[in-house]
Amino acid sequence: LALLREMTEERLAWDVVALGAAIAACGRAGRWAWALWLLGRAPSAHGLVPSGAAAGAAVLGCLEAGEWQQALQAFADILARGGVPDAASHSGMLLEAEQRGLLPCEVGLLLRALPPLPEPLSVLAACAAAQRSL
Repeated sequence: LALLREMTEERLAWDVVALGAAIAACGRAGRWAWALWLLGRAPSAHGLVPSGAAAGAAVLGCLEAGEWQQALQAFADILARGGVPDAASHSGMLLEAEQRGLLPCEVGLLLRALPPLPEPLSVLAACAAAQRSL
């Protein structure tokens, strides 16, 4: 946060790298509320779209703090803005959904965010090719 404050004081524009670093640092430090604040404020105030990794760090920070409702809302907000959460936040949210027995609509939200799966026949062909090469 100090970096972003200094950038503001020096009248320097925030960039995606500095924003992502601040969000990730807040998430890792257990400052999930700050991570969410930065995640929500950056697009409107600075015209920046945080990376999937930065958004994922905010989600994981919430999960690690036991704030699963906040994590679920942040995940939904990321999707609503057209963002793509990273694999770590997908995994964390699916694990949390399973552990809490969340309703199918929440699980559906998570599954909808996954990239499209390959066609079953192409998966089978790839497995067969891998088996032949052994």
